[in-house]
Amino acid sequence: MKKLTTIASLVALSLASFASTAAESPNWRFIEGSYVSAEVDDSDIDYEPDGFGIAGSTLIGENVILGASYSSVSDDIYGIDVDLMQGEAHLGYRYGATKTTDIFGKVSYQYIELEADSESIDDSGYGLHLGVRSMLTPSFELGAEIAHIDIDDETDTILSASGYYHINESFSIGLGYAVSDEIDTMSASARLSF
Repeated sequence: MKKLTTIASLVALSLASFASTAAESPNWRFIEGSYVSAEVDDSDIDYEPDGFGIAGSTLIGENVILGASYSSVSDDIYGIDVDLMQGEAHLGYRYGATKTTDIFGKVSYQYIELEADSESIDDSGYGLHLGVRSMLTPSFELGAEIAHIDIDDETDTILSASGYYHINESFSIGLGYAVSDEIDTMSASARLSF
């Protein structure tokens, strides 16, 4: 009987220990900065720009997502500096599918500008996004998203994936990769959560 009591106590202690370290749902309140590298899929041009990105997100109440992002990358094409700037503002909704996983949908305003020397063109449109974010462990988060972007009657589908290592509750580092019809993007990020 003593042996059974000891085993039961050890099992209860280990379950309590696991529960106290179990991951919580992803944090939607953050700002982050990124190094961004892109590759344009065009056989006629060798354009592989790099630059920076910034993003932020917050929750209104417990489920409504409000956020924005901006990136600027540049490279030389035949000796001409070409800059590509993209911006997004979005409103969405998150659903806690499990204690550690959120499914979300967003509607976004999209802005894009291409600048070469002193000439520039810009346009805007909208995006529809569907994704998932999950805390696999208290320190490791994975995310995936599919987006349909429509700018000036040109449409694109973007598939993206990201992983973040949470050093503590406030600071994390991450890697991301996005694929679309015309451009592939890689990013390395530092995130401050609040």
